[in-house]
Amino acid sequence: MGKSLYIAEKPSVAQEFAKALHINTQRKDGYLESAEAIVTWCVGHLVTMSYPEEYDPALEDLTIYHLLTMQAGSKECCNNVWFSKLTRDWETNWLKQPKIREDIGKAFHYDSGCSYTLSRIVTKVMGKNCLALMQERVFDKMGFGEINWLTSPEGHNTGGWGMYLTAGKISALAQLLLQKGEWNGEQLIPAWWTEEIGKMRVVIPDALCLSYQGRKRDFCGRRSIWTVSDLFS
Repeated sequence: MGKSLYIAEKPSVAQEFAKALHINTQRKDGYLESAEAIVTWCVGHLVTMSYPEEYDPALEDLTIYHLLTMQAGSKECCNNVWFSKLTRDWETNWLKQPKIREDIGKAFHYDSGCSYTLSRIVTKVMGKNCLALMQERVFDKMGFGEINWLTSPEGHNTGGWGMYLTAGKISALAQLLLQKGEWNGEQLIPAWWTEEIGKMRVVIPDALCLSYQGRKRDFCGRRSIWTVSDLFS
């Protein structure tokens, strides 16, 4: 059985949450954890405020899992091209896009907004952006040197695209996965995560399963997005 997740505004509020709910937690890196629950925080407001008439009730149904599996009910395909046309407030503009409420958690909709929103959540919770975390905990220990990853106008990593790696570094990351997250005797990422990312999470409709030559792919499913939140939770 999974653990309950509670998200507070900041660490002090998270501690009060735990006390009020009588949860006996231990302090971890960016969250509090007990046998039955995890209490974490966003270090401030995640998005800018909107007027009530602009609020989409469908957002109440969205979960981290829906973002990881791109089952956020996105009506429009907000890919990297869509985001590149925005001059500010990527997350607010994406959240304002109409959602198909009945599809949330039930249907796959390709949407880079899911990846970017996950990146923003990680940054809020950890106090560092995704690249800084990856650089500190994985890339530097693998001898990669400085890595370039595209950002939003506000300086937040895209989360799902725009990381520049050489073929050699990509191969090294593949080897890291084959070694279940271990590198030179050190566990850089949890072994369980290397297994979880390979599991199919959602079946993609046949209409979206055609290759560029029009042939149906032998396998048509969606695995969860690889995120820093998974690596270090």
